[in-house]
Amino acid sequence: MLYRGDSDRATPLLEAYLNSGVVNDYIDRSIVLQQVVDGLCHKGDWRKAEQLLNANISWASDASGHLFGKISVTAAQKGSLEDASRLWRLKANLDRRDLNGLEEIARTSARGVLQDFYLQMKKNEPRSSIPDLALAKLKINRDYVLVETLY
Repeated sequence: MLYRGDSDRATPLLEAYLNSGVVNDYIDRSIVLQQVVDGLCHKGDWRKAEQLLNANISWASDASGHLFGKISVTAAQKGSLEDASRLWRLKANLDRRDLNGLEEIARTSARGVLQDFYLQMKKNEPRSSIPDLALAKLKINRDYVLVETLY
């Protein structure tokens, strides 16, 4: 259902499956969790996605950073800047190298908060190349947003 674009119907079914508590059914719950989080973010329900991810964090394994990033982007797009920043910091603490979603967040008002975050990271970790990469992505997108608002 999700692959046919029917996430509105599939997400509640997959969510109910995750909440069922059945653990020995040979289904990869990490994939189900990722699909539900994707569906909830697609609908803009980032709070529910965060709650679901936190409740099932043991199933997220290596994908938890990516999922927190996706939820952060959705929160920023919905105007919840403090939560978007908090979630992005959590994502960065899990894997600083993963900058996926940063360009999307840079198109929102959360851009300034994340610029401050990466400037502080640059001071704290001067040998790391990650802050420079992140700041470059944030700057490029800032220019895009400024041009876009002029027209």
